[in-house]
Amino acid sequence: MNIRLFLAPRWVRWLITAVLMTVIVGPMWVFLMSNDGSSWTTRAMQVPVLCVCLATVLTVVQERFRRSFFAVLVGLDATQRAHAIRASHGGDIPSDPAALSAAVRLCTLVVGTRLRTPRWARRVTRYTPAIFALIAVIDFIGHDLRRATAYVLFAVLIALSLWWESRHAQRTQARLEFLRAAAVPILGEVPTIAEEEYPPVMPSRKVWLITIGIIIAMTAAIGFGAYAMDRPRRECRTAVKSVDIVLEHRDLLEPETILPSGPNLAVFEDWSKQLRDVANRVTRADVAPRVQHLADLADQAASLVRQTRESPGTQLDQLKHQNAYLALIGQILDETRSIQNTCYHH
Repeated sequence: MNIRLFLAPRWVRWLITAVLMTVIVGPMWVFLMSNDGSSWTTRAMQVPVLCVCLATVLTVVQERFRRSFFAVLVGLDATQRAHAIRASHGGDIPSDPAALSAAVRLCTLVVGTRLRTPRWARRVTRYTPAIFALIAVIDFIGHDLRRATAYVLFAVLIALSLWWESRHAQRTQARLEFLRAAAVPILGEVPTIAEEEYPPVMPSRKVWLITIGIIIAMTAAIGFGAYAMDRPRRECRTAVKSVDIVLEHRDLLEPETILPSGPNLAVFEDWSKQLRDVANRVTRADVAPRVQHLADLADQAASLVRQTRESPGTQLDQLKHQNAYLALIGQILDETRSIQNTCYHH
């Protein structure tokens, strides 16, 4: 619990928290969501939204601590406040009684607030690295190395933060004892903090409502952003289905199949209908025309088969029909390659 950070302007605290979240949580989020089917670009765009919203939540939740710290400094001028804050962080002992009293009260507030944290919250925090490490082991056994790496990073990060917090708490406790000893000969007594001056153990109902609102907004923003950014990929996945339909019916690509001895006419018509259904679902500007053209070519191919079956004509007529069908198949294969190039290269 850094006093300087809590006493900084809200926008400074928010900005610092957002930057730290982006640097630390951002890469882990990208690894953690590596198998969700979205693109790397989509996940990278989710990171700033996630981190900004988390920073906002933390800024709102920590406001009660900020108010308590500011209450200790009420009545001091800028110089006295600066001396009190520096002294609480290990600076020189203030000669000004008011500044010294404020320094003792600031350290008392930090130590007392930490001791007032519910026991269950401390236990959950203490066991969190082990929980993440266990999840990492499970993912590692399941050969999901990226998620395992993310959870290992989470475990290490939380363990380091707990170690730093414990070390900081010990230093603050030692500093408090030193300031109390220095305050007795100057002030004649040890300044204390009244129970009502401590911040509430849990956030107020208003803060919870604001937090829930921010989380809902964050979830909606990330979901909408992911949907909007991933739409071109979904369109491509649909478009590529037309390529799959063509390649799954390789037997229909041979010109001999249009003759009366070939597959039933219903097979060609069903093939054409499948391609038309896919084309009707694709709207992406750089892909839709090609899928539509592919469906049109399939319609023409089915129509040519129908014509050949109804009026086979002479052997020469059948050969002309086969050549026309072969030309259509060539255009169909050209369109499938164009669709693959467009989707796989973007």
